[in-house]
Amino acid sequence: MRTFLAILRDSFREAVDGFVIYIMLILSLLTIAFVACIGYQPVDAEGHLSKSIKNFAVFIPDKGESTAISAVPGVNYEATAIKVNGKDVLFDLEVTSKSDFGLGKAPAIDPFRTAVAGWLKKAYKSEKRKIPAAVLRGGNKGNTSDSTLRDLEVALAPDVSAEEAAAITDEQMVEFIKNQFVAHYGCGDVKVRRRSNPDAGKYVYEVEAINLRGSRGWAHDVSFLHWNIITNNDLPLGLVVHVIEDTIVNGIGGGILLLISVILTSFFIPNMLRKGTLDLVVSKPVGKVQYLLYKYLGGLIFITLVSAITVGGVWFVIGIRSGMWDPRFLITIPALVLSFALLYAFSTVIAVLTRSAIAAMLLTIAFTFGLWLVGYIKKQLDVAKVMEEGNLDTVSSIFDGLNNVLPRYKDLDKLTSKVTSEGAYTPILLRFQDMLIEPPSYVGVLGITFLYIVAFLGLASWRHSTRDG
Repeated sequence: MRTFLAILRDSFREAVDGFVIYIMLILSLLTIAFVACIGYQPVDAEGHLSKSIKNFAVFIPDKGESTAISAVPGVNYEATAIKVNGKDVLFDLEVTSKSDFGLGKAPAIDPFRTAVAGWLKKAYKSEKRKIPAAVLRGGNKGNTSDSTLRDLEVALAPDVSAEEAAAITDEQMVEFIKNQFVAHYGCGDVKVRRRSNPDAGKYVYEVEAINLRGSRGWAHDVSFLHWNIITNNDLPLGLVVHVIEDTIVNGIGGGILLLISVILTSFFIPNMLRKGTLDLVVSKPVGKVQYLLYKYLGGLIFITLVSAITVGGVWFVIGIRSGMWDPRFLITIPALVLSFALLYAFSTVIAVLTRSAIAAMLLTIAFTFGLWLVGYIKKQLDVAKVMEEGNLDTVSSIFDGLNNVLPRYKDLDKLTSKVTSEGAYTPILLRFQDMLIEPPSYVGVLGITFLYIVAFLGLASWRHSTRDG
């Protein structure tokens, strides 16, 4: 342990003398300050609630636990008598149920009761249905022939009998509505009371949603300092925050952090390999491989501290500004460290083979860009396949193969993004994301990444131990 601490102190001295630590800390503070300048303001309650409440027609079966989504035609939701108290919203929810819709072979029954009964059911049938590519793009134009249709797994309408629908109680309807606020807004503190209504097929509820306008599913305007940059929009707060986190930290910001870290730490190993350096650091003999691995671990500890400061600071200021404190964003810290561990292991190999900091730096940058490029092209090809745009099978197969055998640098970003989105998106938005985007395998991504790290370090250790001087 004393030997490791001595080598760690030597690495820290190198970082201080080369101004590495100061540069990284300044960049971290600038990133945190930039994110702190972004403000979030909930949009007008009456206009947004009147539009977004209509999405309650879509629900998640099995009391919100299913991975599928479903809907029953003939149910309309409307918010009236809206009152705002800070971020709390009080209003009347009017549910109009048009009973002239027949579902399959079942007789015409109350669609709202059918939806509640379907929400209670666990088992659901699903099928592959072809969705026009233009619809997935958000438009309604384009060819809708079979060649432009995308297969998606869609839950069928619930198979509910008239007796099951009629047996639905007022308490079950209230629980269904409460769960819809969780599913669509991420708002779990909701009081719902049914009001008597003489109109057949119409249900009226008094609703008090606590902190609804501060929930992750409520649309927010976005500003930077005093300038409004996104206004009059329907983008949920969770989606906006996730885009900022994923872009600034896990995306562009993380890439810049790794790139600068590679450049600034590229001289650690070459400096160590100079004759006599080891004797100046420790008083007792240390094996070559042990010393090399200690220097590698010292670099990882250094980056772990910088990543923790940056990610932790961004998470803190976003929590202060937006009110979202989901800890899953902190998974970005080990994700960044793992990405750097891969790049630093490659840099270590080059440093041992060439004993040149310049070669280690340039080749590692080229290696990083190559991994990023393969991942980026594969991502674009995957989107093109979803949209059925052109015949790209051959090109797609090539890049799928490259992605499978090379370190999963870009896939690690995708996994991190998926984990952080689970804490930012509403349950309904997560279901839509899972329908359109298939995330990479955790075992495949982490397994191959660790294998490459071990292989690089093993090669570096073998070459270092067999080399004279």
